[in-house]
Amino acid sequence: MTLDDALTDPAPDASRPDPPLAEPAAPAPVPSGEQAHGVPGDAESLTGRVHRLDPAFVTASRLVSLVSTGMLVLTATFGVLIFWIAADEKPVAAKIAIAGAAYLFVALIGVLGFLWPPLEFRRTTWRVGPDGFEIKRGVVFRHVVTVPRNRIQHTDVAQGPIQRRFGLATLSVHTAGTQEYEVQLSGIDRELALLVRDTLLEGHEGREGDGA
Repeated sequence: MTLDDALTDPAPDASRPDPPLAEPAAPAPVPSGEQAHGVPGDAESLTGRVHRLDPAFVTASRLVSLVSTGMLVLTATFGVLIFWIAADEKPVAAKIAIAGAAYLFVALIGVLGFLWPPLEFRRTTWRVGPDGFEIKRGVVFRHVVTVPRNRIQHTDVAQGPIQRRFGLATLSVHTAGTQEYEVQLSGIDRELALLVRDTLLEGHEGREGDGA
């Protein structure tokens, strides 16, 4: 800074207040009727709201598909070897074509198993209402399953090895007198599944006792 700049530069005004700090941006509101990801604390906060599957469902489903595809590759390899040995009279080109078709089929299944879970995640919602349990799902064809609360006999919460790794579970609702004898919902948090189970069966024992 030159001497002229120092003389012309006004001194800071100590009496002037500092500019206020910018307020932090408010979090985006959750859409009406849509449940943010997480486990509700009680049955009251659970009932009546639309829920989605746990985001870990996509990774878990892809892992299951990867294991299944690996088993299919081993099965296809074993079948191709048996076919190659047994079909001595067939030309080599025909054997290669059949083996290639088998592996192509397995590859298509593997690709579908990788692409399908995100679509299923986006197209599946469920809700516990005052009168029962409702599931909306279906990637190509939409399917709505409604289970009246007074038809529910019992519920199960199960975990497979991969589900246990991601903290997920499958909720099974067993019904009586409806078209869907057993309704399953996979890919939800285990604690949430237990809360849904307890909520659906709340007062069920009392109704059974009144009808006895």
